[in-house]
Amino acid sequence: MSSLSEPSSSAMESMQEQFANFWVAKRSTLTTDSAYLLNIDLSVSEKGKSQILAISCSDKSVKLYNRDTLTLIREYTGIPGLLSGIRFAHTSENLLYSACTDGTVKCWDTRLPSS
Repeated sequence: MSSLSEPSSSAMESMQEQFANFWVAKRSTLTTDSAYLLNIDLSVSEKGKSQILAISCSDKSVKLYNRDTLTLIREYTGIPGLLSGIRFAHTSENLLYSACTDGTVKCWDTRLPSS
């Protein structure tokens, strides 16, 4: 029988710092959408405040939400494979990269309806 080790205090503090930046603005209602969340990232402006919450979903879509209100801003579809990650660019709060398990990497300009 194996025992699970306790996470280090620095790892716990790091997780607490990451989750401290999330605010739940409202509870969402149940939907018939069967997609589930795969990855999540926040854009960070030059002033250090995050504005956009990006979520990659199991239905091969990327959804952008307003961080404060959780209102859907836009959705990108037509992604060729299962999403394996999303990340905002360090150099621009408006550029979002998505990676697929088939090796495809896309760069999305979040200011545009589709890229």
